[in-house]
Amino acid sequence: MLDKTEAKTAPFRLEEATIDDLHAAIRSGATTVVAVVQHYLARVRAYNGVASALVTPDGAPVPQATGVVRAGAPLKFPTQTVKASTILPDLDKYQGPPLEFGRMEATASNPKVPQQFGMIVGIPNAGQLNAIGTLNIRGERSVTCWGEFDKHPSLGPLPPGAPPVCEFFRQQPDALERAAELDKAFGKNPDLDKMPMYGVVFSFKDPFDTKDMRSTGGGDAAYDIDFPARDHVLVEQLRNKGAIIFAKAVNTEYVEPLRHHALGLARLKLGLGRFGQRQPGDGKPRRGDPGVVPRAVQPQRHRAHSAAQGDARLRRRCNRRRHLLRPLGNSRPQGRRLRQDSRCTEGPGARLL
Repeated sequence: MLDKTEAKTAPFRLEEATIDDLHAAIRSGATTVVAVVQHYLARVRAYNGVASALVTPDGAPVPQATGVVRAGAPLKFPTQTVKASTILPDLDKYQGPPLEFGRMEATASNPKVPQQFGMIVGIPNAGQLNAIGTLNIRGERSVTCWGEFDKHPSLGPLPPGAPPVCEFFRQQPDALERAAELDKAFGKNPDLDKMPMYGVVFSFKDPFDTKDMRSTGGGDAAYDIDFPARDHVLVEQLRNKGAIIFAKAVNTEYVEPLRHHALGLARLKLGLGRFGQRQPGDGKPRRGDPGVVPRAVQPQRHRAHSAAQGDARLRRRCNRRRHLLRPLGNSRPQGRRLRQDSRCTEGPGARLL
């Protein structure tokens, strides 16, 4: 353990530092919010990469491919693959449906960028983690407003062909610019009573809407606009308390948002995924908005469980689903009617949007 004298002279180390340690270092001048964000970016450049290999029928190598740009450099995919029979015993005896072996394919969001699809396997001692999906760095934080379509307003007009919405999007500072704003405004003396999360760097799962980053629920699609109009309420609260919204973590495609903020907050504290709720009017793909994404890929609510959950709970679930039922072609639902004292049912003319 360091004594008090050594603690004052020892350089600040961000790894394993507590929030109190961070604030003490900022107040002493040992670090700044910009330096903290730069440190996180350096770690992303060093450790956030491809940690998986394709599983192929023959184990033959694939051509070299580079993926999406993260932290200033494109991802590099391994050329070596793993023969499926080495990890699937008795594969030659398999008679089920065709297996989806690993392959490199263009992404739907940007056909110029390839990605691993199908069966993959972790690379032992890869020295990399596929952890961060989107970084809040200007030029990388949105596919709609990629590269020069997200350049700083001080650098002049956007290039020809930039979507009009990018003029609005580029007005928002990225993580480094926000850190510089905090340093300039508060220096060594932030008001920690009003901003207890001052300078703390956060990464969110993609169901948490962030107005300055791509938010698609992990979906790979050619969205006209891939960022929401406003933050999720938890993101907004953290911003107001001085936090730096730094990145979106990798998650499965179209991960289903949780229905309750309290449960989402509990998962946030526990470090678990799949939390958050879409907010109305944010332009994101969701039920009841079929013009944004096909109904087939929109997340659906869970059906009520068995009667063991109790009549009162079942009625609440039925009521929550009632507003999701829409008629096909008529203004009034057809078929059997939902009754509060019965199991949730859908008539033949109703569809769950």
